[in-house]
Amino acid sequence: MTTRRIAPAATRSIAFLVAVVVLMTGCSSSGGKTYVIGTSADFPPMEFRDPNHPGQFQGFEIDMVKAMMGHLGWKYSYRDTKFDGLLPAVQAGQVDMVVSDVYDTATREAVVDFVDYVQSGLSVMVAAQNGSSVTGYMDLCGKSLGVLTGSPAEADIGKKADSDCTAAGKPGITVQSFPAVSDELPQLDNGRLFAILEDVFSLSYVQKQNAAKYKVVFQDPGLTKSGIVLKKGSSLKSDLESAFKWYSSSDQYAKDLAKWGLPASAKI
Repeated sequence: MTTRRIAPAATRSIAFLVAVVVLMTGCSSSGGKTYVIGTSADFPPMEFRDPNHPGQFQGFEIDMVKAMMGHLGWKYSYRDTKFDGLLPAVQAGQVDMVVSDVYDTATREAVVDFVDYVQSGLSVMVAAQNGSSVTGYMDLCGKSLGVLTGSPAEADIGKKADSDCTAAGKPGITVQSFPAVSDELPQLDNGRLFAILEDVFSLSYVQKQNAAKYKVVFQDPGLTKSGIVLKKGSSLKSDLESAFKWYSSSDQYAKDLAKWGLPASAKI
């Protein structure tokens, strides 16, 4: 699955591709190499640009990577790009890994490797004034639903919901794809989009920041793990698995989850 992405309006004027270099030291050495991490930095609270310092990233994944890379003693930089370009980039060797709340699915495991670090699910959000009328997918019949471009899981759920509506003799759901949540929100505001299907962490964050505008109305029953994405057969996998094992057994894991408002149930 996927999910990502909300960016403050000011950050959308930043160049499409940005590298932010962070130097770390720790218990092992990267041998002078700087690892390039692909991300789509528009998905709070997981990873997004600091509104006060747009050249800097922040979020749960940013803190997690800092801890893991520091433990390994690896130097690294971020390369910010659109979400749907991240997996092709790691497959082509343009980045060494991807950290961008990418859902670990069987389809993706066929072409890339994962080091999982958190689990979550999808939820549906609507404009606050429509919140009392929606409790499940059948309440979306005849309406429009936004999903993330490059997220087969979201698209599949939307298609199934559409089929369930038509099978019940109701109007179908119009599923529309957008590059980022930040592209969906204006459509929700102007009424061209009725609902958004996205990661529960992301939509809960949006609702918290804009309680008068949006309401998360229900959560999809499925749970999925998110992971660091690597090129198939990457030699980095064992080191990253070891680093995450260290991180997950430390107090820092729970502290970082709590810092960014993620529930304890997100731990794996």
